[in-house]
Amino acid sequence: MAKGKGVRSRGEISEQTDTSRRDMREQEETIEVTTSDVETIRQTLEGLEPSGTAEGADAVESAVEGAEDATMDVFEEQDEALEQLQEGASEHEEDLGEHSEGTERNLGRLSDASARIETGVAVDEFVKAKDAALNDVDYLSGEMRKVKEAEEESERIQDEYQRRVRSRNGG
Repeated sequence: MAKGKGVRSRGEISEQTDTSRRDMREQEETIEVTTSDVETIRQTLEGLEPSGTAEGADAVESAVEGAEDATMDVFEEQDEALEQLQEGASEHEEDLGEHSEGTERNLGRLSDASARIETGVAVDEFVKAKDAALNDVDYLSGEMRKVKEAEEESERIQDEYQRRVRSRNGG
């Protein structure tokens, strides 16, 4: 069996898993700041007292509303960026699942073949091959779990930020 296309090292897989998790966390932190800004702007707008001149009050209100609109635009862009990171994590998880399923199929082939082999040294090597395949399945399952947990947590956090930001927008 030659090393096929799409077969990656554990180091590469772990690096992609860690990168996906880190990128989602960083984007979540960025969105948290923007969400907080939106809330602060809204609280400020609601707390403004009618004072000064009509023109001045209108200008102040208009500027604060402009800040809210601009910050909401930033939020939407950040939210979309997080969505793309989550989709990338989901694709990574699916890829790991496909590789795990392939390894499990190979494990079945190894078991079938080892049942037909009678030469002692060959049987010993097949035991090593099955152990290696089992180790791979365990590794891939662990990586899939990490990615899935990070993606689910990211979606939970994203939903919370969307709820907070859209609560006043009739969302």
